[in-house]
Amino acid sequence: MKSCVAAVGTFDGIHVGHKAIIDNVMRISGEEGLESRIITFTNHPLSVVAPTRCPLWITSRDVSQERIEEFGIGRVSYLNFTPELAALTAAEFMRLLRERYAVTVLVMGYDNTFGHDRLKTHDEYIEAGRSAGIDVRFIDRAVTDDGETPSSSKVRHAIADGDIDRVLSLLDDQHILEGTVVRGKRNGHKLGFPTLNIDMAGMQPLAEGVYAACYFPDMYDDQEDYTAVLSVGRNPTIADGNALTYELHVPGHDLGEMYGEKVRFAVGPRLRGVQKFGSLDELKKAIRKDIRQAKAIYG
Repeated sequence: MKSCVAAVGTFDGIHVGHKAIIDNVMRISGEEGLESRIITFTNHPLSVVAPTRCPLWITSRDVSQERIEEFGIGRVSYLNFTPELAALTAAEFMRLLRERYAVTVLVMGYDNTFGHDRLKTHDEYIEAGRSAGIDVRFIDRAVTDDGETPSSSKVRHAIADGDIDRVLSLLDDQHILEGTVVRGKRNGHKLGFPTLNIDMAGMQPLAEGVYAACYFPDMYDDQEDYTAVLSVGRNPTIADGNALTYELHVPGHDLGEMYGEKVRFAVGPRLRGVQKFGSLDELKKAIRKDIRQAKAIYG
């Protein structure tokens, strides 16, 4: 196995900070003739270390991997985070990286930490890396165009608030979601606005409301997209006590029954909050306005 430069982390959502790390991996790879690799996890480390604080995912693992690969990274490798892994010291973990993946250079974010011994300074990680045969290199703090230091937790908070402008700033990219189409109550079909009812279990929920969106007819090609409207809510006009649903309407396209199929879409600006209308005619009028607004944004 050829020696490589690598970075390790959850890489959830691939925000501006992640991109800075990946850029540095690629730069060092080119300058020093090393393979490039990102090492991430099948499960969130907090699911083992502190289950009650384990967050939901920003994007699917597949979407995150594809975004990483767009940088030209040679390989994305996955570790299952276990109690045994959590018990390793920083030096022991880096020794595992050296032996299993031939890592000789490890790129770390300015505030990146790992290891049961909870090292506190960059110098301590550099020394631990040296004992494991790895050259540890920290990068400077990354900031968005708005001057904000990005983090996955900030992205999750922005998603929960429905603040898509902030989400897009932190990601410097589209917010792409992936879910499985499930059978709904066909309320949209009855109203004349058929929707895909999408199961988003395990993902950080969006604030309830109606969003402009883009639907990708080809799961693996975001070059073609259809303007769409995404409703996240409980359909209060139809009935009370409904479960939270993600319903995607794609104007002008009859997508048919896609139960069990995976779909992808990008979330755009929040058009309005969830409302309980006095009649179905008022609801239909609001949906038509939502569609006009979405088309004005995405064309």
